[in-house]
Amino acid sequence: MNIEEYDSYRSETVRDESPARDAARWFGLSVAALGLSGALAVVLLVGRVAALFPETGVDVDFARRALVVHVDHAVLVWFLAFIAGLFHLIPGPRGGKATGIALTTAVAGAVLFTVRAFARPVPLLSNYVPVLDDPLFLAGLGLFALGVALAFVDRRWIYDDDRDGPALLPPSACDAVRFAAAAYVVALLTIAGAYLTRDPSLPAQVYYERLFWGGGHVFQVACVLAMLGVWGLLLDEIAGVRATSRRTALLLYALLLWPTLFGPGITLTNRSGTLFTWMMRLGIFPAVSVFMVAALMALARSRERWRGRFLTPAGTTLATGMTLLLAGFVLGAMIAADTTLVPAHYHLSIGAVTVSFMGGLFVLMPRLGWTVATPRLATWQPLCYGVGQGMFAGGLAVAGYWGHATRKTYGDEQIVDRISQTIGFAAAGVGGLVAMISGVLFVVVVVRGVLATRADRRRSTDPDLLDDSRRSDPVLNEVY
Repeated sequence: MNIEEYDSYRSETVRDESPARDAARWFGLSVAALGLSGALAVVLLVGRVAALFPETGVDVDFARRALVVHVDHAVLVWFLAFIAGLFHLIPGPRGGKATGIALTTAVAGAVLFTVRAFARPVPLLSNYVPVLDDPLFLAGLGLFALGVALAFVDRRWIYDDDRDGPALLPPSACDAVRFAAAAYVVALLTIAGAYLTRDPSLPAQVYYERLFWGGGHVFQVACVLAMLGVWGLLLDEIAGVRATSRRTALLLYALLLWPTLFGPGITLTNRSGTLFTWMMRLGIFPAVSVFMVAALMALARSRERWRGRFLTPAGTTLATGMTLLLAGFVLGAMIAADTTLVPAHYHLSIGAVTVSFMGGLFVLMPRLGWTVATPRLATWQPLCYGVGQGMFAGGLAVAGYWGHATRKTYGDEQIVDRISQTIGFAAAGVGGLVAMISGVLFVVVVVRGVLATRADRRRSTDPDLLDDSRRSDPVLNEVY
């Protein structure tokens, strides 16, 4: 192998394909959003435990504004940018300039609504999409939503295995991502229906609650669909198996999606918002439960393939995601009042999606040409996150179920007069800290992997570094 052949080998190994490059940009936005939301979570954690330590002197109004931006980044930007990244991994014609326009629009919107938190607008803690009562903040949300929608304007909707070639995702995962994108479009239409039938005379809190209530429920279905797609990727990585046949998987995805198709009609006709709650109960739990049982059965049948290899990023992520979601189902069934049991259920559910996306990105990194520079850390990080998120949600559940602690209260507003509340909030504080640390570890794994990959590429093209790279390259060791 001469120098020219070596350069060709290295460039073929690490070159950027267009789908990977487009997906990487969206994944970059999603990781940045998760990192920012984690930083803001520090303010929320201090605000939540401030009742135990009054000397912290938490600014309640700032904590509420931080909560708004934290939720919008941790749920909207992180989830939707990641789904857009998965969508771009489906083979098919590129969007050309549309890809850059979509991402630029989304980034501009995210930046705009973030900086408005420092303008001291009134925070409105509406469910699913909390907002700041500020026109520029709302414009930022709208720009971001538009950017994601533009990312889905692509012929990947009609992906064909024979025509477009193999995918970086298993076929059933590609299907799940397309269904997730469709659910996002339905969510936008549902919000549009609520906007067209809005009542401007309503108080601001009630107005935004109604505006995002239905669309928020549909959005959750989109996240669950994408999570199932990632679970399919994890199963493929662990043992090369599928939970179900592709036809059965399509049926499960359709069962998840079809109730949401009534969303725009419900908001346009001003039907009761409880219909969306029943939509989630009757749609998400049965389909996801069937998928989980099928996945566990598939793993049991193929245990000889993965025995002794389950301690990998894919294995720990799948176990953690399923455990968090099952716990979320249990707490959801226990909700009887507007207490901290509600956010406990919610954080377990979105935690399952979050950890699935985290581990899914670890698995995708080598397929995208990136190095996982810290494989041991990538293996244990999902478990660390699961423990922290479980403790956080468990503490809130104890404070809400036995202590009847109210939600959305911070600092001096919070009255802790029961031992169950003290224990619950203390556990939530410790768990939240562990979850935040694990979030930092996730960012560390991704950033170190990207930096290691870039360094490897520089060595492959820089003549001054070529001699050093020969010493560690197994191919060249056989040649020289």
